[in-house]
Amino acid sequence: MPQTTHNRIETAIETVDREITYVADERQAFSRFTTRTRELSPEQTASGTAVGGDTMAVSTGGQQLQSNGLRSVRDAYEETVMAVPHYEAVYGESLAESLAAEFGTAVATQLLDGQQLTPVLRETIIAAGERAMTEREEFGETLETERAALEEIRETLSEIESRAAVIGESIGAATESAQLGQYDAELERLETDCEQLATQRQRLLHRRSAGRLSGVDADSLVGFLYDDRAETCPALAEITDCLGTIRRQRERCLR
Repeated sequence: MPQTTHNRIETAIETVDREITYVADERQAFSRFTTRTRELSPEQTASGTAVGGDTMAVSTGGQQLQSNGLRSVRDAYEETVMAVPHYEAVYGESLAESLAAEFGTAVATQLLDGQQLTPVLRETIIAAGERAMTEREEFGETLETERAALEEIRETLSEIESRAAVIGESIGAATESAQLGQYDAELERLETDCEQLATQRQRLLHRRSAGRLSGVDADSLVGFLYDDRAETCPALAEITDCLGTIRRQRERCLR
């Protein structure tokens, strides 16, 4: 059977593969950061309230120097989360911006301007790191599902297009109406298969989101992955092209 190519799907798979690598790297980075933070010994404040929820208030009773604990947390963050190979290209954020995006402004402020790594602050940071790991793990699973879906569409389209091409070659040599009618019926079945493939793809896209990730500002997985492409739904674009080819072949059967 004739070989078919689907460059838009191939490019989409490459994009998904890149994001899978990014997410895996970030999850490992947060794992290392959380481990290093857990190994630090917390410090007790003389008085005050450590971070909890969205607010923090610290009473020091006078000017104090910042502890080594907070500095160690910042160093660990820079040497793990901010050290992933794609960080500058994808995020390019300062330490303060990244901490605020991942942990919230209250925790970021305490890490940058506070005096001590209190027990509650340490546990809050560890919990935030574990949450970031879970987010990456879940998003990675979503990306793997998207990759599998793209591969399935590519394989199904290849089968449909190859069969349609064979029928198309036969149409030109057909001399009887009955024969043309048989070819048209086969093409109609392929057209139905293609339409069902498009419907399945649309349903899948509409029920999935990119989730909550630092640096992700998209309402859908498709928007996150493909907004910079000429076709923001590359798989649907390939299916539409296939439908167009089949319908043109069916028109030839009407001669």
